[in-house]
Amino acid sequence: MKVVFLGRYNLDDILPGPDKVARRVFDTYCQTDKSVFIEYFFDGTKFGYKEKLFGKETVLENGNKKVLKLGLIPFIIFLFSYKPDVIHIITFERFALLAFLWKFLSSCKVIFTMHGVVSYEDKNFRPAKKFHLMKNIFAEELYIYLSDKVTVFSEYMLELTRNIFSVSPKKFFIVDNGCDEIFLSSERKYKVEKNIPLTIAFISDPSRPEKGFKFLAVTLEMVDCDLELFVVGNKDFFSGIKNPHIKVNYLAFMQLEDYSEFCSQIDVIISSSLYDPFPIAVVEAAGAGMVPIITSVNGLSRYIVNDVNGYIVNYGNSIRLSLIIEYLFHNRQLIEEKSKNVRKLIGKFTWENITQNYIKLYLK
Repeated sequence: MKVVFLGRYNLDDILPGPDKVARRVFDTYCQTDKSVFIEYFFDGTKFGYKEKLFGKETVLENGNKKVLKLGLIPFIIFLFSYKPDVIHIITFERFALLAFLWKFLSSCKVIFTMHGVVSYEDKNFRPAKKFHLMKNIFAEELYIYLSDKVTVFSEYMLELTRNIFSVSPKKFFIVDNGCDEIFLSSERKYKVEKNIPLTIAFISDPSRPEKGFKFLAVTLEMVDCDLELFVVGNKDFFSGIKNPHIKVNYLAFMQLEDYSEFCSQIDVIISSSLYDPFPIAVVEAAGAGMVPIITSVNGLSRYIVNDVNGYIVNYGNSIRLSLIIEYLFHNRQLIEEKSKNVRKLIGKFTWENITQNYIKLYLK
């Protein structure tokens, strides 16, 4: 079976969620079979029309895996010469629309992984020029209608997609995000002292409205216990939280090893999002033993049992969120129990298991 991945193969150490999924799934797949990952000359400040139309570059070639950066014409030529059986569009990139030329002339299957509902995100959270929005809507609609299978991260994401696009639910499949082994195997240090602050992390760019930091900040003004909050994602952000019980630290995103060590020392991860399909940062934090408090729109919420392996709150319910925080502060001994429970859960989210779920769709 010849499988070709399309998207963005990011070689950086600090990866956005979609880029991490693409790299981890491709690398894991290549541990047992050969494959090719195709990306495009995305950066318009570095590449002109010549590269975007005719460019060809080998980014990486090692064992079973090969990563190519191709312009549009070499991309078409590659598909017709390589003749893939499966094309997995693993991040949302418009150049991948050309893959359907090969699909229409062959028995090739196309799998499209949705990391979010781009049309919804552009309209509500990322104002852009009208032409850019139209291009994204057009591409997303074609991917959904023309792909053989579409993967999403949660029932909420599926419902939101089907409210925008009239598509049969039979085309959709829920596949979870994964967790790096370094988080699952990290040594956890539990604190039982009652006279020290409860440590909490918010891991996302707080300036993005859909991440819900404003909801968290409003809640923390109500809390009557000592907390230390770590806002990871924008070290230049200022929360404006005035509660004297709370110390706020602002950190940039970290390298993998530093981030794993950080997660192993923090008590609680809070995802107060208005919209967040299945944030890898929360999965990794929970994998390292941080007790998750997440909103119901978070894809991980379907695995969380209240007061067993974490807590679920509805977006905007500051009273419930503040009560959970104070409860954990006053019952510090319960954190270890819930931490161990959620680590057991996340232990199933290895990239090997996630990749096998995709392979089943390739073969189905």
